[in-house]
Amino acid sequence: MKKSLSLILTALLLSLTLVSCVGGTPADTQAPTDAATEKPTEAPTEKPTEQMQTPTEQGTEAPTEGGTATPDKAPEGIKYLRSDTGTQLNMILEYDVAKNDDGSYTVDATLKLESYSLSVTARGNSNYVKIGDENYYFATEAINYSGAEKTTFTLGSHRFNVSGDKTEVPVYAIWYFNGTYNDAPLAAIVIDGKITLE
Repeated sequence: MKKSLSLILTALLLSLTLVSCVGGTPADTQAPTDAATEKPTEAPTEKPTEQMQTPTEQGTEAPTEGGTATPDKAPEGIKYLRSDTGTQLNMILEYDVAKNDDGSYTVDATLKLESYSLSVTARGNSNYVKIGDENYYFATEAINYSGAEKTTFTLGSHRFNVSGDKTEVPVYAIWYFNGTYNDAPLAAIVIDGKITLE
């Protein structure tokens, strides 16, 4: 009888212990209230304003051939045509016109290269000057110039004969540079214009 009473009491104590463990939650382990779990208010972040900048175009790309040229007079009175490559490397065609007794014209032309510092190997005779119907092919020697002043180098000279039935004739000159000058690729330098005979 004592043994069964002891067993009942033990079972009762176990039940109470389980109820106290399961039923109650200690204050320090209580689930946080809604106030504690409120999300912090997020201040609206402003989107950075994008400033679209249109790139400014710079004339970094030189034409593969120099542009057209127009007749002009040098300060010394020399007539000439000049290329416009967009770089400091250009050609000048100086010329002088004389009328012959038979009514035709003689054009003495000298082709010069104008540049600052320059280093170029020799060029073959595929370069040429054409005045009227006559072509003059020429080769050029190597040029090595490291000076700081702008200077000119003579590429070639030739006397052209032009018939007298024209008052102006087309002029075309080309020199194959096939290189880069002032970071600009330049395949050839060209003078393309007209000269007046009278």
